[in-house]
Order: sequence, then C-alpha cells, then structure tokens
Amino acid sequence: SQDLSLQPKSIEDKLTFYLLDIESGLSHNVVYSIAQDSLGFIWVATENGLSKYNGTKFFNFKKEHPILKSNINNNYIQQVALNHGKIYLATEDGLNVFDPKTEIFKVFNKSNGLLNYTVSSLAFSPDDKIIVGAYDGGIQFVNENNWEYESIKHEPNKINSLSSNQISCLEMQGDSILWAGTYNDGLNKINY
Repeated sequence: SQDLSLQPKSIEDKLTFYLLDIESGLSHNVVYSIAQDSLGFIWVATENGLSKYNGTKFFNFKKEHPILKSNINNNYIQQVALNHGKIYLATEDGLNVFDPKTEIFKVFNKSNGLLNYTVSSLAFSPDDKIIVGAYDGGIQFVNENNWEYESIKHEPNKINSLSSNQISCLEMQGDSILWAGTYNDGLNKINY
C-alpha cells in the first residue's frame, strides 16, 4: 500500500483562495486591471468604477460619488497604472489622473488634447511621458508637466507606421522598446 502523506501535493493544496466580489464591496465583478501602490493599497479597475482595497475593505470611486472633491468622469475603467504617487486611469472617456494627497481627479480627453475619448491602455516612458493607447486613435505621448502632445498613427501607405490605430495594450520594455498590441492587427515593437 502507498502512504498518501508522502505523495507530492498539487499547487492548489498549497494555496489559499479568497473571493473578493461585489458582496465584499468591490465596485463590479468584471475586473480589467490591478495595481499596488507604495503604501500597500490595491487599486482595482472595474467595469463600474475604481476600487481601493486596504486589506480589509473596499472604498469605491465612481462618477457619481457624493463625498469626494472631484470624481472620475467614466465608470468603465480599462486600466489602472501608478507613477510618481499618482493613479492613472484609462477610461471610456479619456485619461483620469488621481492625486491621493489632494483627492482630486484631473480629466484629459479629446476635448482638451487627447487623440480619442476612449483610452484603452497606459504606459510610462523613461523620460516621464504618459504613453496613451487610444482605441481607434493610435498612440499619444503626453508630457504631464505642460500637457504637450505628440502622436503616432497607422498610415496605410507607410510600412514604418503602426499596424493599426486600435491600440489594446502597451508595455515599456527597459528604456528603449515600446510594445503596442492592437485589437485587430497584431503586435508592434517600437524602438523608443
């Protein structure tokens, strides 16, 4: 006979799972992105707002939040990213920048310089620019200090342009390579 205590355990036997959902206080059960700040808070981008988790409970940020000094401008958040102590949100209605110290959201969208209202992804360049991937708008490089904008787009007759303007995700590799995924036309490797 075999001694069952000597058999290797599966990974599931070694891990403990906890479900955190709407009933636990999460703003929605569809989660698109997660980030952790320097204080240990977990920031969760959902289909219905931003949730901040302190290890015990959630605090939710929504467009119609009654208590905050300012609110996000759209509850559909595709990505949350952190940079220099600020929280950046890619939403269906632009880029939201939250400063936890002042508890104020700043909103940047097509009406004040972005390529498109729908921001699908974010990354940060080595020279501290915000790299914004827009759905059907290409890629935009934003200097947050003076809000200057530069952009790259798909140009059908140019072989050295983006393969598509429908950007789904961005990732900065080191200080020289920007990866840009598209919804409909593959992956772009850009020498930054």
